Amino acid sequence: MYGNETGIRRSIVEIQTVHNDREKRMRTMDNKRGNVWIAAAGLVINENGEWLVVKKKYSGLKGKWSLPAGFVQPGEMLDEAAVREVKEETGIDAEPVALLGLRTGVIAGEISDNMAIFLLRPLSRDIVVQTDELYAAAFLSKTALQNDPNTSGLLRYLLALEPLDSLSLHDGLDSIPAIRSATRNTAFTSNHRN
Repeated sequence: MYGNETGIRRSIVEIQTVHNDREKRMRTMDNKRGNVWIAAAGLVINENGEWLVVKKKYSGLKGKWSLPAGFVQPGEMLDEAAVREVKEETGIDAEPVALLGLRTGVIAGEISDNMAIFLLRPLSRDIVVQTDELYAAAFLSKTALQNDPNTSGLLRYLLALEPLDSLSLHDGLDSIPAIRSATRNTAFTSNHRN
């Protein structure tokens, strides 16, 4: 019985440590970012139509497939942040194609949480996982993501929008009809509509 009680105490201490670390990280983030958070994410689709996804080790997305994403740095534009985050988290070089949309919400009634989501074209293929923040990174098929219970809500929402080339994609203020022709040789080949 004594050994079991020791194991339970150890588990409780580990849980408290994880909780305290998370609270400390959130307080640091709150102090650093203020009450308005601006982030960027990149949806990278390879030539096989697979989506680049990551499994984070922290936050509400812990253990779930999600997009590579992170906070915008001072002096950085939104699309630059998306490209940087993809590179940092996965090792994949990419370039912006279009702004897909904006996810926005309020955390605990206090923090404005905003994230711009960009469609990115991959310029490299070999994934290098950033193991400090991630459990995994991979190019996965849409079917695999739809069937995986660990797929995030945002990814499920984007999957429901398929085919993405039917969206009104934007670069700045003007709609970009040229994106459809520019992406014919990449991810949108099988989904392209004339």
